[in-house]
Amino acid sequence: MAEANNGDKTEKASPQKLRKLREQGQVPRSKDVAMAVGIGACLALQVQLAPDYLADFRSLFALGFAPLDGEAALEDTWSIAFMATLWLLAKMVLPLALVPLAAALASLYPGGWVFTASHLQPKLERLSPLGYFQRLLKPRHLSGVLGTALKATVMLVVLYRVSNTSVPSFTRLPALSFPDALRAATQLALHGIWTLCGVFVLFALIDLPWQRFMFLREQRMSKQEGKEEYKSSEGRPEVRQRIRQLQQQIARRNVRRTVPT
Repeated sequence: MAEANNGDKTEKASPQKLRKLREQGQVPRSKDVAMAVGIGACLALQVQLAPDYLADFRSLFALGFAPLDGEAALEDTWSIAFMATLWLLAKMVLPLALVPLAAALASLYPGGWVFTASHLQPKLERLSPLGYFQRLLKPRHLSGVLGTALKATVMLVVLYRVSNTSVPSFTRLPALSFPDALRAATQLALHGIWTLCGVFVLFALIDLPWQRFMFLREQRMSKQEGKEEYKSSEGRPEVRQRIRQLQQQIARRNVRRTVPT
């Protein structure tokens, strides 16, 4: 009975074990944080740069209706339009490079930057069908499946609510002038997109502590493992030397207190 109790992993992972896991590249990660930051960065960039895009599009349309006077006017117009199109395309694509960068930086939280060559080595045990089914039955995988189903349900409910509340506004668009209708449609679309972005942020705020909790739960130790780790760490020369130094410091403090001044 005592052996069974010692084998139950009820103790928190020790700092030494967590340090070894970190050296092996095993740290808690949250995919939802990276997704929320990536989507938010993309939307923020598009909203911020949209006025410049519209101004460039107006210039291109105006260039298409420019009068062609002279023999070389058509060739000059095509050359200017081609360069303006390339410049507009670059302005639309290059800022998007910040999105994966922001998502990559966000993915470092909360585990921080960890690089290990062991992740680059092939792991043949992952090809085992038995190991695959064992991974499917792990609590982390089961919680991930349930979490994905819950997220999909929440997204469908939010989409339904946003669409349902936006129907009256969309039905009034044909009665507006074209500029007003375009402006109203843009506002409705942004409202729906920002609402979905808020849902992703909510997922990230929930997933962040959950991933840390699941990671620490999986790394729990039995009492026997804790005793063995303590014995092995205490037997290391640097640990023994550090213990002796602390004992000497405590002894010197006690001597100073007992000697009258």
